Amino acid sequence: MRNKLLFLLAVMLFFGGLGVLLYPSLKTAALRREERRVIESFEQYRASAPVPSSVEPVDEPCETERQTEGNQPERIFPELWDACVAFNEQLPTTQRTAYTADSLRQPSIKASDFGWEQEAFGFLSIPTADIEAPVYLGASSANMDKGAAVLGQTSLPIGGNSTNCVIAGHRTWSSTVRFKGLEQINFGDKVYLTNPWET
Repeated sequence: MRNKLLFLLAVMLFFGGLGVLLYPSLKTAALRREERRVIESFEQYRASAPVPSSVEPVDEPCETERQTEGNQPERIFPELWDACVAFNEQLPTTQRTAYTADSLRQPSIKASDFGWEQEAFGFLSIPTADIEAPVYLGASSANMDKGAAVLGQTSLPIGGNSTNCVIAGHRTWSSTVRFKGLEQINFGDKVYLTNPWET
């Protein structure tokens, strides 16, 4: 009887130790699946977004922008685009006075006010480091738990002259591996940031 109890205890300790060792890997795998689901949802939403009515409909999947007569792109969610551009343009004059520790956690704009119905504003992909993560506006704890986050009071990730978009993310967090591979990036490696309009 004593040998059976010792054997049972040894088996329980073995599987308990194995569970402790595997937990971070399993949790990271679950996080990656959720991040991939969010990214796929973002891509489907963006592809199915209504193109402004001034653009001729086509029989192929909707593009995020089309060229208009003035050679300016016709964009999906034009009001959101205009709000992002306006925020980035006024930022150099207001950033110093509006900047507080709390402002980093707040989104610079509320994309849902302009019809954007996704939580993620885009996604970040760094093939060299095997990193792919949704990008959220505002570096709150909730957003950083789910992926990368654009710090409030920094430029929105749409490009443009004199913009400086700051993206934050955890290397490891709550027993998961996130951006730990950043040390593998070398000068010249590609880093892709996809927003609602372009990569």
